[in-house]
Amino acid sequence: STGERGAISEFSLYTESIREVVRRHLSSSSLPVYIVAHSTGAAAAVDYILNNPETSQIRKAVLVSPLVRPYRWNAITILVKPLKTFTRNLKRILRDNSSDAKFLRFVKNDPLQYNQVPLSWVEALIRWNKLIKKGNPSSVPVLILQGKKDTTVDWRYNVGFLLKKFPNIDVELIENGKHHLLNEEELIRDNVFSSIHRYLTDDV
Repeated sequence: STGERGAISEFSLYTESIREVVRRHLSSSSLPVYIVAHSTGAAAAVDYILNNPETSQIRKAVLVSPLVRPYRWNAITILVKPLKTFTRNLKRILRDNSSDAKFLRFVKNDPLQYNQVPLSWVEALIRWNKLIKKGNPSSVPVLILQGKKDTTVDWRYNVGFLLKKFPNIDVELIENGKHHLLNEEELIRDNVFSSIHRYLTDDV
């Protein structure tokens, strides 16, 4: 993509991507829409569902380790302004956010991974957090899959927030799951995919 690497001016641009994919689907098919999204993708899905009239076309959504607020949110919001006087980017720390060692090696050596976090991205996330609170609750059925050992997102806050926005919601907390539930060790991963399959097909 074009533009500054790893940066985004507004989180609404993520949402626009989902809106365009759904628009193209609906223009050529009568099949229902299901959304499965992880982390920042789940943040975009939440924004899309809460703030778009066409969400009546969405049958169900699965949010895996959804981002609303990241881990250590309070420190982030306090430090971002002082840090801007010194730098535009922070060094990205690749956490052991999966128990699959092979996956962690893949991420570490992936040439598409960026080792910086632009402060502009953090500021966009802070602005988005203020805006998403204004979104109207949605009746779209939602399943949240969340690892209890996730130290990438503030999952306790995020799950509580989403419970208020989606009255028709199911939450599955994965006891030993970390952030990358879709790329966890085999037992956890298989259980996660089984939950997704069961949730999406139980009314088919």
